[in-house]
Amino acid sequence: MPGRSQENAAVLPLALSTAACGLFQKDHLALQYPCSAPNPTGMTLSHLGGSTSVGSNAIQLAAAVGYEVITTASPRNFNYIKKLGASQVFDHNDKTVVEDIIEAFKGKTIARVIQRPFRPLPGELLACGVSAMGRWCYKRS
Repeated sequence: MPGRSQENAAVLPLALSTAACGLFQKDHLALQYPCSAPNPTGMTLSHLGGSTSVGSNAIQLAAAVGYEVITTASPRNFNYIKKLGASQVFDHNDKTVVEDIIEAFKGKTIARVIQRPFRPLPGELLACGVSAMGRWCYKRS
């Protein structure tokens, strides 16, 4: 990979396969597969931690399917994440990030929200989704 050491480039296959397994395997999220000419699905997916190696790959894969992607990252990575295909990026350290993400999902059909492990967001948003009973968001109290 141009501009990367072999040590840094070596993580790419692991990050890509982890993102792909999480998004597409039947026992995980079981989302549609990407294709060369994606059609918008009309659904929104959020990967919390978009600038991580797995997050960066998940954003590209989800966008290649046609999902709208909302994510979190440090402000210094916002442009990078948007170039990968995210429609909205929020500062993961902002005290209102949970409320901002919930607001961003208003009027959208939620496909999934993927929480990054080991580092809850301010307000400790654990999951959001849609069920037969309507929208739900769960915060640890």
